[in-house]
Amino acid sequence: MDGIRVAAMSSNAAPVSDFSPPAKNDGIGIAPENVRHIFDLFTRERSDDVEAVSGLGVGLAVVRRLASLHKGSVEARSPGKGKGSVFTLQLPLKQ
Repeated sequence: MDGIRVAAMSSNAAPVSDFSPPAKNDGIGIAPENVRHIFDLFTRERSDDVEAVSGLGVGLAVVRRLASLHKGSVEARSPGKGKGSVFTLQLPLKQ
């Protein structure tokens, strides 16, 4: 696993109204049927490798709640099990 890479950029000269850094990992990925539930409290993706999955399934629920408190959102995408994931946090910028 390479770790997490974060980048922020604007595709044009227009003012940026929100901050949306993607975080990509090369980890265990998320099964398509589980992506919509991954931010639910105590939800964890299962893996045949017991050591690959740790934690209580609380962290992503906390991220979603913090994003919501700041009038933002968070999204998860994954091409499937064993193919990593991309999480994108969207937060509005104060103008």
